[in-house]
Amino acid sequence: MTNNNEQGTYSSIPNSELEANNNMISDSLNTSFVDNVLYQFSRLKYVCLYSIIIIYGLIILFTLIGNFSGKDKHIPSKKILDFNKSINPVNGLKKVSFESVRANDLTPSYKPLQWLTEGKDDSEDKGLYSTLIGNKYMIKSVLDEKYEQLLFEGKTFMDDDLKTEHKVDSFISSPDLKFALIRTESKRLWRHSFIADYYILNVETKKLSKLFSSVTMVSFSPDSTKIAYVLENDLYIYDILNEKTTRVTETGSKNIFNGKADWVYEEEILESDSALWWSPDSKFVTFLETDETEVPEYSINYYIEKEGQDYPAYPELRTIKYPKPSYPNPIVNIKVFSLETKNTVTYKLDEPSQLVNEIVYLGDAKFIAKVTDRIATYMKVFVMDVFGNEKSLQRKQFDEDEWIELTHYTTYVKPNPEKGIKTDGYLDVIPVNGFNHLVYYPDLESKEFIQLTDGEWEVVDGVTSFDQQKRIVWFISTQKSSIERHLYYVSLDEPLKIHEVTDTSKDGYYRASFSSGSRFALLTYMGPDVPYQKVIDFQEPKEAKTLYVLEDNKKVRDNLPLYDVPVKKFQKINIGADENGEDIILNSFEILPNNFNPNLKNHYPVFFFGYNGPNSQQVNKVFSVGLNQVIASQLDAIFVCVDTRGTGFLGKKHRSLVRGKLGQYESSDFIKVAKIYSEKEYVDSEKTLMYGWSYGGFMSLYTAEQDAGETIKYHISVAPVTNWLLYDSVYTERYMGDAEENAFNYFKSSLQNMNRIFKAQRVLLMHGLGDDNVHFQNSAHFIDKAIQAKAKNFDTKVFPDSDHSISYHGAYNIVMDEIISWAGQAFNGDFKDRWTY
Repeated sequence: MTNNNEQGTYSSIPNSELEANNNMISDSLNTSFVDNVLYQFSRLKYVCLYSIIIIYGLIILFTLIGNFSGKDKHIPSKKILDFNKSINPVNGLKKVSFESVRANDLTPSYKPLQWLTEGKDDSEDKGLYSTLIGNKYMIKSVLDEKYEQLLFEGKTFMDDDLKTEHKVDSFISSPDLKFALIRTESKRLWRHSFIADYYILNVETKKLSKLFSSVTMVSFSPDSTKIAYVLENDLYIYDILNEKTTRVTETGSKNIFNGKADWVYEEEILESDSALWWSPDSKFVTFLETDETEVPEYSINYYIEKEGQDYPAYPELRTIKYPKPSYPNPIVNIKVFSLETKNTVTYKLDEPSQLVNEIVYLGDAKFIAKVTDRIATYMKVFVMDVFGNEKSLQRKQFDEDEWIELTHYTTYVKPNPEKGIKTDGYLDVIPVNGFNHLVYYPDLESKEFIQLTDGEWEVVDGVTSFDQQKRIVWFISTQKSSIERHLYYVSLDEPLKIHEVTDTSKDGYYRASFSSGSRFALLTYMGPDVPYQKVIDFQEPKEAKTLYVLEDNKKVRDNLPLYDVPVKKFQKINIGADENGEDIILNSFEILPNNFNPNLKNHYPVFFFGYNGPNSQQVNKVFSVGLNQVIASQLDAIFVCVDTRGTGFLGKKHRSLVRGKLGQYESSDFIKVAKIYSEKEYVDSEKTLMYGWSYGGFMSLYTAEQDAGETIKYHISVAPVTNWLLYDSVYTERYMGDAEENAFNYFKSSLQNMNRIFKAQRVLLMHGLGDDNVHFQNSAHFIDKAIQAKAKNFDTKVFPDSDHSISYHGAYNIVMDEIISWAGQAFNGDFKDRWTY
C-alpha cells in the first residue's frame, strides 16, 4: 500500500466563481422584483409605492440583523475565497501557494548518482559512478573531478534500420560499462513494471541495434556478458558476445510467471518487477516460478487510454490476478538454471501458501531464501545450493504478537582467513528486546548470532554498506531521535561499539549510498534545514573527508528569504493513559499560519493529516514545502500531523498492538489529539478537518465513524480501503491475520455505520477508476452505503484511468486543488447551511 504524504466530479464550480455567479443571480432577482413592483403599482400614488418599498427594506434589514446577532457565529460568511494569496501584508514576503510549489521555488533537488562495481573484490575503489547531466549519460570519478566518460547523449535516438525516432525512457549500463540497454516504447503495467522495447548500445563503437520487443524484465549478468529477459512470461538468456539466445522456460502463460514478479509480489513483497537473481560468477540464475492459476481475477476498465484510439467506443478491459483475504495466493517454486549444463533444479516450499520474501547469494554456489507463512507470524531462513542438493533450515524467527515485516536487509559476509573466519556468513536486522537491530550470523549451519547494535532505538533499512576488507558495517539509525536519521558504523570485531559519523549534536535526517568498496559515499542531508549532498572519503572512517558538495540547492536557499514559510514545530503529545495506566506519547508536528495570534478566540481552523499505516512514519525532520504549508498559508489554518500508535521506529510495544485491529487504536488516538486542539481557546472547534490518502484515506473515514461528528467536523478521503476483505491478501493478512479466524475484527476494522460517518458536517471522497492497488470497488461500496443511508452531505470526485497516484492527464494537481478548495469552503462555512445527516 502506498505511503503518500500528499496525495468525483465537482459538486460545484470553484468557490470564487460560485460566489460571483451567486451575486449575479441575486442582482438579477432583485432587479426583476423592483421592475414588477413598479409595473403593478405605477398608477398608485407614490406614497403607496414608497410604503411598500420601505416595508420590503425593513424585512431585509431585520433579516440581516438576525443573521449577525451572534447567536450562531458559524453562519456562512459567503466571502470570496482566494487560494493563491501571494503577499503577506504584515511583512511584505511571499506566501506559500500552489503556484510557488509547482514552480519548484522551494523544492530541493537531489542529483542522481549510481556507484559502479569496480572488480570482484572491490579492493581498488576509485569511486566511479554513473550519472545523468543534462541529456548526457556519463561516467565520473570522485577522485578525479575532471575524469568523465560519455556513454550516451540524447533524449531520443534513431533506429537506422526502420528510420524511426524513439524516446529514451531508461538507460541501463552493464557492470563493466561496455554495453547499455535503452528502454523505449514503454507501457506501464503496475508500480514497478513495464512492457517495452530494448535497444543494445556498444559503448565503444556507439553501435545501437534493437534487441528485444515487448519484454517485461531485463537484467545484466554480473560479468556483463549476458542479459536475462522475460517475454510472454518465459525466461530467456541472451549471450551478448555470441549473439545467441537460450530459452530457459517454456511454461510461461497467463497464469505462470517465470523470473518476473506477478502483481502481488511486485507490489507487496519484492518491490520490483524482477523475480530473478544471478550468481556472482554469472554461471547460474535463480528465479521464481509463480503459478497464479487459482488466484481470482480483478478487472479494471480503462475509458480513455486505448492504443491508437483517441475516443474509443468501448473501454479497454484489463484483468489482473489479485489475491484477497481468504482467497488463494500464488504458488511459487524456487528454480535454479545452470548456463553451462542448461539444467534446471527446483526447490518446492513446505506449504503452497508460503511466501518467498528474499533470496541472496552467499558465494557462487549457495544462497539463502527467506520464507514466511501467509499471515507473517514466522519466517524460515533456508540455505540452498545451485545444484539442488541442499535445503537446510538455518533458523526460524517467530512472533505471535506482532508480524514479520517483509524486508530485504540480508548482506553477505565473505570468509576472512586473516581473522580466522573460514565460513560464509551474513548480516541482518532482527527484533532484539522489541527493537530492530543489526546482527551477524557467522555460520550458515547455526542459528547463533553476534549482536552488533543494542538499545531502545532502531536500525533503519538494514545495512547501508559493508566494507569486506575493514569488516565495518555502516548503517542509519534512530539512536538520537525516532524522527531523525543519522549515519553510524560498527565493526564486526568490536560489536556494540557504535561510532557516530554525522553530527548528532544538530538535528538531522540523512541517507547515504556507498561505492562498491565502501570507501566513498554520497551523503544526503534531507533536513530539517535546506538539503544538500556531499561526496565523502571514508578511507579512514574516523577521519572522514568531504571531497566536494555535489548539490547545495542554492536556488532554494536564495528563494527562502523571499517567502514567509510557516514554521513547522515538532512536539510530543500526551493523549492520556492506555489500558495499563501508562501515558500514550505520540510524535507530532504542527504548522501555524502566518501572523499567528494565540490571543484570538475561536478563530483558527485545524487541518489534521494522517497516514498511520503499520510501521509507517510521517512525522520526521525532512525539509519540504508543499500542501502542508499551502494549507497554513492560504487557509489561515493550523496544520497538524500525528503518528499514532501502530506507526514505526518506536519499538514493538508502540507498533504491534494494532495487529488484527487496524484502525481501532489509531482512530482513538487521533480523536484524542483532535479534542486537545479543539479545547485550545484560539481554535474554532467547528472548523476541524481530517485528510488522508490510501491508508490515510481509510483512517479519515474510519475516524469519522468512531467520532460521529463530535470532534472532527469534516473529512477528506483519497483512494481509501473501506473494507479489508477488498484489499490484497499479503498486506492485509500480515497485519489482520486470517479472515476467518479474525472475522469479528475484519468487520470491526472496516467501515459499517454510515449514520455515524455522516454525522460529520460533510465528507469528500476522491478515487482513480484505474487504481490497481486500492481498487475503486472500495469507494463504490462506500458510495452505495451512503446512498442507502440517504446521505446528502457527501461529495465525490473520480478520475478516469488514474491509478493509485491519481496522475493520469495531470489529475494530481486537480486533486491538490480540490483539497484546498473544499477545505476552504468548509472553513468558510459554506457547508454549514446544507443538509446534514
